[in-house]
Amino acid sequence: MEQGLRDCCRSIRIGKILVESDADTHEAKVVYARFPEDIANRHVSFLSYNYCLVNQVFSTIIIV
Repeated sequence: MEQGLRDCCRSIRIGKILVESDADTHEAKVVYARFPEDIANRHVSFLSYNYCLVNQVFSTIIIV
């Protein structure tokens, strides 16, 4: 999916985030995050291969 986006939009900046659920509390935990330095000044789109993790995603956005 990432390569297709890069092929289509060559100048796009891509960040990455890895979220896991805590085994005990089932709350989202950010394991890895890497974003462009100027992310606060950009529009952000979220791509995921697994939309069953919507709660994790929204919790992660609040955390980050």
